[in-house]
This record gives sequence, C-alpha cells and structure tokens, in this order.
Amino acid sequence: MSHSSAVVTELLPLWLLVSTGRRPPLLVYEEPEAHLHPRLQRVVAVVLARLARQGTKVLVTTHSETFAQQINNLIKRGGLDREARDATAGGFPYVADDYLTPDDVAGYEFRFREDGRSYTERLEVRPDGIVMPMFNKELLALTDEAIRLDEALAAKQAGG
Repeated sequence: MSHSSAVVTELLPLWLLVSTGRRPPLLVYEEPEAHLHPRLQRVVAVVLARLARQGTKVLVTTHSETFAQQINNLIKRGGLDREARDATAGGFPYVADDYLTPDDVAGYEFRFREDGRSYTERLEVRPDGIVMPMFNKELLALTDEAIRLDEALAAKQAGG
C-alpha cells in the first residue's frame, strides 16, 4: 500500500467494505474526497448514500463542494418517484435506489466565535438539499471573481 497511488489508498478500504457485503452499524469517513477527481468524489458520495440507505450510519467530514453538491443531488432525487429518478440519471451510473431524503441526512458546519473557540451549528435540510452558507458564499465569490477577470480580459483584448 505504501507504494500505491493516492486513489488506491483512499478508495481501497471503501471498496473492501462494499465488496464483502458486510454493513457495519457505523462508518466514519474523514475527507472522502481527498486526492480524488471530482467524478470519483461523486461516485464515493453515491456509494456512501447506498450504505446509509442500507442501514449504516455514515458520518462524513468534507471540504469539497463537489462531494456536498452530489449529496444534495441525491436529496433532490429523493423527491422524485422511481420513474423520474430513472429519467434524470443524466449519464451518471445511478440505480433506482440512489437517493436520500431530508430525513436521511443531517448537516453541521463548524463556526468560530469572536474568542476563537469553535462550535457546530446544525444546517437546514430541505427537499433540495442541505443549505451550506459557507460553501455557497465561497462559490459565489469565486464565480464573481472569474466573471470580473473575464470582463477585464475582454476589455483588454477589445482595447489593445
């Protein structure tokens, strides 16, 4: 294992768990997105959702908006009937039971007090997913920056 790629070392334990057919009562997975391409992050999110729907309590910490958005997509899929879930698979390898409901998940965000101490705050879970203000704020800032830079480059090219 010490000479394996990060993808192998990150995914092998999950693959071994899933391939045995055993379902532990609890799975704690820290940063499942570590060293993974966004596509693989999405696959891991689906696998963890499958485990959760089969009765395993899954506790995940993440800094990945891709992973978090995939969880939200699975919650959105949970609001659809089976036929609509099949129709909206969009080329992603879903099975009909690849979904979550708002009752299946809880989200928490670490916050910091003025004195520097941290605490957790439960996030709202709606039929369209977990509301994640810190992720959304950063994604909006990144998008705004990209738009401003594109406009500046276009103005430079038009003028020069």
